[in-house]
Amino acid sequence: MSSKKNKKNTLRISEPVTAGHIQETLKRENAQKALDQAKQFIKDHPGAEAELLLAQAYQLRIRQLHESGLVQDAKNLIDIAKNKCPKHKSLFDAIQDETFHFPLSRQDLSQIAKRLHATNCEEITKIHLLEILKIGLSNPALLIECPDWPSHSAMKQEASIILDAFEAVAGTFSEGQRKQRMERLAQVSRRSPLAHWCFFIRALDAYHRADDVTARALLARIPDHTALAAAKTVLSDKMDQQLVPTSLSSRSTRELWKSLTPESPRAQWRDLAKAIHSRQRRSIREKTERILQAQWISSPLWAREVVRSIIRVMEEEDIHDKQVEDLLQKNLVRHFGEMGSLFHELDSIIFHGIDFPDMAVEDLETFVENWKDHLSDKEQAALLARAALFAREDERSYANPFPFFFSRQAPNHAESIRLYKKACHLDPLSEYFHPLVALMREEKRKSTEIEKILEKWKKASPNDCTPLIISFEEAESRGAFHKSMKFLEEAERIDPLNPNVRDARQRLVWQMIQKHLQQIKYHLVEKDRKQLNGFDLPPIKRTLFNGIDRVLALLRHELDPGPGESDPVFSSILMHHLRNHLQLKMGSHLDQTVPLVDLDSGTKLETYYNFRDLLLSFDEVPVLPTAWFNRFPDWIRNADSLSTELLLRIARTILINGIPAVVVAATARGLKDDGPKLPEFLYYRALALWRESPVHELTVDKCLRAVITLCRKKGEYDLERRVMESYTSFRKKMFDFDVFGGESHREPIELSEREITQIIQRERQRTEPKSKSKSKKPKRLLEVINALRDELNIARKEPSPSKKVSPNQPEREEIPLEERTDDPQPLLW
Repeated sequence: MSSKKNKKNTLRISEPVTAGHIQETLKRENAQKALDQAKQFIKDHPGAEAELLLAQAYQLRIRQLHESGLVQDAKNLIDIAKNKCPKHKSLFDAIQDETFHFPLSRQDLSQIAKRLHATNCEEITKIHLLEILKIGLSNPALLIECPDWPSHSAMKQEASIILDAFEAVAGTFSEGQRKQRMERLAQVSRRSPLAHWCFFIRALDAYHRADDVTARALLARIPDHTALAAAKTVLSDKMDQQLVPTSLSSRSTRELWKSLTPESPRAQWRDLAKAIHSRQRRSIREKTERILQAQWISSPLWAREVVRSIIRVMEEEDIHDKQVEDLLQKNLVRHFGEMGSLFHELDSIIFHGIDFPDMAVEDLETFVENWKDHLSDKEQAALLARAALFAREDERSYANPFPFFFSRQAPNHAESIRLYKKACHLDPLSEYFHPLVALMREEKRKSTEIEKILEKWKKASPNDCTPLIISFEEAESRGAFHKSMKFLEEAERIDPLNPNVRDARQRLVWQMIQKHLQQIKYHLVEKDRKQLNGFDLPPIKRTLFNGIDRVLALLRHELDPGPGESDPVFSSILMHHLRNHLQLKMGSHLDQTVPLVDLDSGTKLETYYNFRDLLLSFDEVPVLPTAWFNRFPDWIRNADSLSTELLLRIARTILINGIPAVVVAATARGLKDDGPKLPEFLYYRALALWRESPVHELTVDKCLRAVITLCRKKGEYDLERRVMESYTSFRKKMFDFDVFGGESHREPIELSEREITQIIQRERQRTEPKSKSKSKKPKRLLEVINALRDELNIARKEPSPSKKVSPNQPEREEIPLEERTDDPQPLLW
């Protein structure tokens, strides 16, 4: 143990660092050790002497890093040293000027060339010299003109490529020459010392094309400690629209600023916009001509985009100048030849058609007819489809000019259908079949006409599942289920994972079962059920189709087979739904054999809503007696325990054929819990009150505003967006609409916490409709009312002798109240 203790003590004791130790280490040029000793010494003995020793150690370390070629590391260490030794910044400024000087002169380039191409040049020295060249070269022409640099050198060839590209971007070269020289920049290696020049030239080219995003991204790749830093600053200042640059350190940067100023696309476009808005026709012509002759518009793509922009602005400002139109057309003809006139005319028609779609339809059709020799079939089809869109906009705009005062009429899409047919005939492999069929179905055209279009579509695109989906949906809507099933089987072979295909078979089989039940073809019902034997159905759908067995047994007056695999609650609801929906004759014993259950628990309520969601997936709603539906609020209020998820599920039914009283009862229970779902319960409560008649306008308004405030506090932005849409619709319908186009005064949307608390407390107490009175009448009063009712019944049965009964008028027999039987009225919910 003693030896271990002595070992620990020896490890813990270290020799104290003195100033002499640091000076000896600096003399041996061991920079890293000297730097570590200086850091420890300034911790133990802070002061002026320690800071000076630390600065000398940093200075030695920076020089060694620079000599080894790690120029960037040395540059970073200078910044660290200035922060650590603020009193000795002059030492590091001196070493920075000495080591990192640029730009390189002709003599510097000659010395670098001699040392770099010497036979005894070491690899470390080469790395150091190339780094100096990368940082300090201010003009590639100096490298090309240097006599000590070999003519066959790869560096000299790269400098020539860079200089040619720079002249193409900065000068007035044709688009072909510019593009060719810019493509040659790819020959410059990314590891080359001249790679930063490629970034700058591409950034300059992007600036001339008005692509500032690309230009800034390229400039960011150029380090700030190079000879290109000044040029980088000039180009950045020009993109920032500064009137005076922050740095003009040399003649070359001043020339760069001067060359950029007159050719700036942004400045020229701003001047043209001012002239257009002021409607100065002479100035518009001058500015347009200046832009069209600018060097940055030499690209054909940019030329057409600029012409489009000018046409669009002139259309918006309603300025039509023949000389400007000729200038624009000449510019496009210069780039595209005869096709330039085509582009100019087409752009004018399209932009003019934004305000006058009816004229654009006729002009586009005439344009296609005049230029059909210069346009392919695909291009003609695209233009005709564009004309069809204009026709739809025109019909939609003028179909009903007063939609608020008169009933909304469906527009006549005959012109659009005609144009889409022409487009599909020219280009059968196009996407124009889909809008064509959609318009024909909206117009309720004959099924034979739609089938012909679908057949052409299927022949043109045999691997496309869309025409088959539309075909079986069209046949399904007509009740031709067997024909629809054939289309569906073909679609399943092509794309079985398509969601419209995957669930369609179950829906079709369900509709076929109902049709055959109505036709009393029970053998076909069993055949329909067998079509789903090989399919993997969800449990709820399997329960639905298994319930058909009990329905068939009751229809055939067989013994009740029992629930079997079906849930008895689900089976009871299914049977009564089918009897009411299909008017089936199941016999009077249905109510005794399988009565409608009381949904007095959460499990039974959830079973009903599973049934309801299942029918909604088949585009149906439960049809059951009205009296049974009226008991829902009592079941919800009196159930022992209902989960928050089930209450929200009941509340959401208000969005699709929901009963307001049921939603009010569900939200009343949900609002009692101050949980995270409180805003959502209050939202559905507001929608339920909105559906009631008469509408409680002020209550709905306050509830919606309270939900918006709660959502903003809790960060529930998705719910807030939905509530804001409902709130806007509600205000527009209830308060803001005025025949003269005015708006009523709006209160602030957000409410205070006290107002929100009052709203929630009031809505928690709203558990029954206001029409139900809770006042109890006295027992004596009830006896009097019953006696008067009996006297009235006797008087009705025995006619008064003073009253004469006509022999032609039969005496109306009074049916006692307890003997009346009302058939259950179906309720679409």
